[in-house]
Amino acid sequence: MTKTLNINIIDIKKENRFNPKFFYFLLEKNKIIARNINSFVSIGDKSYFPLVSDGIHSKVSIETYGNIRYLYTHSLKEGFIDITDTIYLNANDFYKNSSKRIQQDWVLLSVVGSLGNVAIFTDYIKEITSLPRNIAYIETNRSKIYPEYLLSFFLSDFAKKQAVYSGGGNIQGLISLNKLKKFNVYIPEFNIQIQYQQKIKEAQALQKQFIEQINDIKKEFKNFLFKNTIESSFKKNFEVSIKEIKKGNLYTPAFYNPYSDEILNELEKHFKTVELCSIGSFEKGDEIGSDNYYEYIEKPIDAIPFIRTSDIYNYEIDSYPSYYADKSIYNNLKQDFRTGDIIINNDGKIGYFSIITKEDNNIYQSHIKRYRVNTDITYIDNYYVFLCLLLKEIGEVQFKKNTVVQSTIPTLSNRIEKIKIPLIDEKHVKYFSQKIENSFKLLEQKKIIMKNVRIEINKLLQNL
Repeated sequence: MTKTLNINIIDIKKENRFNPKFFYFLLEKNKIIARNINSFVSIGDKSYFPLVSDGIHSKVSIETYGNIRYLYTHSLKEGFIDITDTIYLNANDFYKNSSKRIQQDWVLLSVVGSLGNVAIFTDYIKEITSLPRNIAYIETNRSKIYPEYLLSFFLSDFAKKQAVYSGGGNIQGLISLNKLKKFNVYIPEFNIQIQYQQKIKEAQALQKQFIEQINDIKKEFKNFLFKNTIESSFKKNFEVSIKEIKKGNLYTPAFYNPYSDEILNELEKHFKTVELCSIGSFEKGDEIGSDNYYEYIEKPIDAIPFIRTSDIYNYEIDSYPSYYADKSIYNNLKQDFRTGDIIINNDGKIGYFSIITKEDNNIYQSHIKRYRVNTDITYIDNYYVFLCLLLKEIGEVQFKKNTVVQSTIPTLSNRIEKIKIPLIDEKHVKYFSQKIENSFKLLEQKKIIMKNVRIEINKLLQNL
């Protein structure tokens, strides 16, 4: 059925845009607000939101290692911050912009590019953290609105549409601070807000526990393997003969860095090592074509999430990614991706990986490969392989060693199959695997809670 909408020329001039979807949403939003005139406030209302600003506007230096975490819009996922995306701000640039240090319980919202991504800054982020102007930050007056409720509101379809349809800009979406301060937020009674606060805090506690458990298991496993004997480091300067280059057939310096070989040699003093392809199988996803993408706010009810390399974060898979596809495409592809499989970014954002949980029912992009151990030929399982890849001394160094750039895209190609892991005794494999599996149960609980938060906030706003 065709929808028609009459737009007054005065409104077009006032809003300085001609986007039919925006005006349709504006009409619906104004109807809702008119029915609940005393329950909506603007983000520019300082009695509710005493501080609304955005990040650093000046040019800064970004580093691979450091002490000051720096966020981008893709760092904001499902209400949480991706800590596996290790981008750091130069210390001098931070001190020049020290007012842009994020504080506990500030709500963060992406306002450039991918509009409406949201997170809350909480104590599972240990480092000092700053951000660019692509992200706005909002402090709430807790006597009137809980930050956890504001986060929940921004997860709603209403808020997502408000962000996306309000965005200007010629090439990429842009929400200026002036526009952001005009955003309307529904403020329910505290007895309703507190329900969202409790759910978000429960999810935050699970997220923190998951990350801490993963880090503790990594430390324990590293100590088990190496007994604190590793003294090697990734070398910035080394020599390689032309004979070795011809043999390797790769003109990539990292491929010849001796660090990864030194680590494997240390491992092989105590354990047998095997290539991943010898104990399991790889399968890559599919490219469905951008013509088949739906954005979140325009997707059919039964659309299936389309997972790209940017949708893997904090060792998990984004439940609400940027793009979706028809269920018919999912059915036709018949991708062989199952619960418990490891998925690994093979191109682009190399070395990000996760385990598919029972909450994940997705279409996977061609730049993602799944790995599945063949348990008929080994006692090793996917959780143990996941743990091996988590250790930078095993996973990260081999990812770096085997990454090449084709055109402009980094790729592992089929070299991912040659990555080696140590074979430890069956008793300890089961011990470490069980720890990883238990940690992922925490993650599943968190994802269920956040899914319910979205469902409930959408119901709340739809019934106004």
